Amino acid sequence: MFWLRLIYSRLYGLLRKDRIEQEMEDEMRFHLLMRTRDNIERGMRPDEAEREARRRFGNEGRIKDLARDIKGGGFMETLLQDLRYGARMLVKNPGFTLIAVVTLALGIGANTAIFSVVYAVLLRPLPFKDPGALVTVWERDPQQGYENNMTTVATSLDWQEQNDSFVEMAGFESNKGFALTGEPGAERISGALVSANLFSALGVAPMFGRQFTSDEGTTGHNQVAMLSHNLWQRRVGADPQMIGKTITLDAKPYTVVGVMPPGFRFPGSTGVLFGFLVNQPAEVWTPMALDAGARNQRRSHIWQVIARLKPGVTASQATAGMSLLQQRIAAQNKGYFISTHVKLESLRESGVANVRFGLLILLGAVGCVLLIACANVANLLLARAAVREKEVAVRLALGAARLRLMRQFLTESLLLALLGAGLGLWSASNHFRAWNLSAWP
Repeated sequence: MFWLRLIYSRLYGLLRKDRIEQEMEDEMRFHLLMRTRDNIERGMRPDEAEREARRRFGNEGRIKDLARDIKGGGFMETLLQDLRYGARMLVKNPGFTLIAVVTLALGIGANTAIFSVVYAVLLRPLPFKDPGALVTVWERDPQQGYENNMTTVATSLDWQEQNDSFVEMAGFESNKGFALTGEPGAERISGALVSANLFSALGVAPMFGRQFTSDEGTTGHNQVAMLSHNLWQRRVGADPQMIGKTITLDAKPYTVVGVMPPGFRFPGSTGVLFGFLVNQPAEVWTPMALDAGARNQRRSHIWQVIARLKPGVTASQATAGMSLLQQRIAAQNKGYFISTHVKLESLRESGVANVRFGLLILLGAVGCVLLIACANVANLLLARAAVREKEVAVRLALGAARLRLMRQFLTESLLLALLGAGLGLWSASNHFRAWNLSAWP
């Protein structure tokens, strides 16, 4: 209740400012008149009595400021005054204002843009169910210098059938391009061949339609497709009746069985961000035929495997178990190149390993740019303060408190910072959209 009464009194003081000012003038005039009358009764001449009354009364300007803090708008009123005066001073010096604002905007905008990239790539949680339990499974051969090597389709099937560390394993082949034909025209789109259980392993459900079934992961039944939200909007005008219709990919008809939600973009083909290889969004997914014919695919290491750890199983335990399984698979298939070790990596780390160091270095660099920008603006403010020495001296002579002057200068600095931050955030938002970081899951 105290804060409500305080806010009410301050708002009342702001809205009835003229009346409050008149009341203060009348009250001060009354006190001066009474003191003057007392001095005259003590034998002073009228002019001496008035001067003595004013001397004993004190600085009228400072007393008015104290009275306004109590009866008037208080801090809100003085803040508005400081803001108006600060704005006038900035407009009065357009060259200084422009240089300071642009300098701050460069530093703040660069930091905002790069931090947005770092958050989207390194910090934002993956949009999957329990993402901490998802790992990427790599073949590893230290003797040959392979640390993160993809596996073959046949080896992945052996892993899926014989492991005891994962709830579910799935795989995909990225860097798959499709020629999409039909209305409104032909285009090349990015896509992926996936195992039928990929979406259930990730814990992501389609926005419309259904997931792939196990039957659709076999030869002759895999002419089905899932569309990304972006492709669904761009090509078919967000038609909710698209489920069950066909699209033409590489001159073959595919039946659309589902549309993924807007936040789902996994996996993808390779692109570039700041000179680093990064993932670009897949726009269509089709199932890979993982049946009897896939058992013979032990030469092409094109299959990337992800898995979901069982509750209570750690990554190190799963690595040890999978390494034993891999050694057994390698011994049974000596005619093929199969590494004898397995490496597990969190799904987040496997997606950002090639850009993490570069992005952190870039974030540190733009942080130094912001420090330099702040130092330059501080030097500009010091130079401007030297020019305003006469103004400060006059205001002190008229009774302005030092704390009041400090607050005024801080308000002017705050206005500069807000203008620079606004311009920097506007510029950063445009660059962030231009970089199309929706490519990152």
